[in-house]
Amino acid sequence: MAQAGGAAGGAIWHACMEVAKMARQLYKCQKMDEVDAYQLVYAPPNKLTVSEAFVLLWQDEDTGDIDGRRSDLEVGAVALCANILDLILLGKLELQLYDEAGMLWGSSEKALVLVHDQEPLPPSCGHLQKMFKKICEYNAQEGKEPRTLSKWVEKLTMGWGSNPIEYIDEITDSLIEKRIIGKESKWNGYRFPTVDPSAEGALHAGLRKVIFDEEDPDMFNLSLIILAQQADSHKIFSRPFMYSIMTKDEHKKVKPRIDALKAMVKNAK
Repeated sequence: MAQAGGAAGGAIWHACMEVAKMARQLYKCQKMDEVDAYQLVYAPPNKLTVSEAFVLLWQDEDTGDIDGRRSDLEVGAVALCANILDLILLGKLELQLYDEAGMLWGSSEKALVLVHDQEPLPPSCGHLQKMFKKICEYNAQEGKEPRTLSKWVEKLTMGWGSNPIEYIDEITDSLIEKRIIGKESKWNGYRFPTVDPSAEGALHAGLRKVIFDEEDPDMFNLSLIILAQQADSHKIFSRPFMYSIMTKDEHKKVKPRIDALKAMVKNAK
């Protein structure tokens, strides 16, 4: 049992490192984007952040289930990373990139999470406040060095006293408040049926334009596609995030386009 627990913990830690690396590369793409990053809160008719849109992709539109919301820590780490990306794209946080020499692995790029703007978040982004406050309070402590992005993802996902479910609940509560989804009790928890399908429809339409019509992606859609790919990489028999946007057969056909978008992020300077 201890070995199984250690293996599971190792898998989650590895997932956290991969998610942080992905977010760091997306940050580099964002720095090249001349369009105001505030556009990310744009999906009509309800304003959505990347993290809210990610949870909408997570939701099964037929059953309303968000499978693994309370148990799948690998996918949970991606959701938490979406929160951090939102705060970066909203100009609240920034990353300080630097190279750190390693005894065995040579130079490895790190990213310190810094607070850029402590002004109140817009009302449509209230679900980000808890995480934003936690990061601000930590960075304000005298004598504390800012944490790296990978350390924040690790601490928020599996650190002592951390409860990643609380942050995911904040996202679902925000979608409920915006009347995009509802919340109903079932025998083993809750389901979140769609109340207003127009927001999810606009979300899917925007993603399909980037993937199928090969439109240039803005940071909102690029982030979502990369996050969805990362989340699906932890699923063995299905691709629930990408399959919420397209069919299984369509997914096979657009693999070159997905690979090109992944390469765009991976090679960002």
